Amino acid sequence: MRFKAIYSLVVLLLVLNSCKKNVLNRIDFEPSTLSHPLVIEGGINSLQKQQFIRLSLPAIAPGNVITPVSNALVTVNDGKNDINFNATNAPGVYMAIVNDNHNYGQAYTLTVVYNNKTYTAVDTLKRVEPIAGNILPFATVPLQNGKVQLTIPKHTFGVTHALKWIVTNNTSIIWDPSMFDTYYDYSYAHRYGSPNALYPLTQVNRMIELGLADSIKIYKFSLSDAQGQYLYSIFQETDWKGLFSSVPGKITGNGSGGAEGFFGATDIEVKSYQVKDLVK
Repeated sequence: MRFKAIYSLVVLLLVLNSCKKNVLNRIDFEPSTLSHPLVIEGGINSLQKQQFIRLSLPAIAPGNVITPVSNALVTVNDGKNDINFNATNAPGVYMAIVNDNHNYGQAYTLTVVYNNKTYTAVDTLKRVEPIAGNILPFATVPLQNGKVQLTIPKHTFGVTHALKWIVTNNTSIIWDPSMFDTYYDYSYAHRYGSPNALYPLTQVNRMIELGLADSIKIYKFSLSDAQGQYLYSIFQETDWKGLFSSVPGKITGNGSGGAEGFFGATDIEVKSYQVKDLVK
């Protein structure tokens, strides 16, 4: 009797294993139906006349690579004139001289013609407030060793205007809009409150320990309301995304025709401080 029970169990396991293999063999993974015809990066800045736009085709599936787009027609309208951008030696990067790069409160319009399709994107240049010592994106704490610690949060919330900052003790660093793949330690100020409490938020702070005679350089970037919302949406799917978060949301830039990314206009202030002037 015991032998029959063991034999029946073995047969049942073999049948179940066979069924499992048949089911798995019938699973066909459909290719992604998402269509992202163009990715737009760059825009207009007030720091220099040379302006840069990068265009590419995204890598949608694993194993794919990002493809630079080097055969597009690219123009930007500054409110009065259409400025033609020319392809540079960097694949997918276009450059033009825009003399009217301080049209505060006005819209700049990007037009891209690629593969017989026209894409447009519009952003408004907001004036950035001057960098002031009493409103800086970090805290200073004197240390017992005579040095000063700067604590720079990556994100702050509930400000009047969305902003982006670079704070660095490497004063030789120069922000370059043509270097799209260069890493900068940006920090962000958001008009909105901290994200949903259901998303575990781990605040990321960067610490720098400096002497009183050392110097820092600060870049302050204005962001339009639309670009501030775009960045906030990105961080909801990246920095603030928890283990049990829902299905990823769709992040929409300002490009028409399904283009991804964001064409932005930003006003920039730059200022240097000696650390001794930051300690209260």
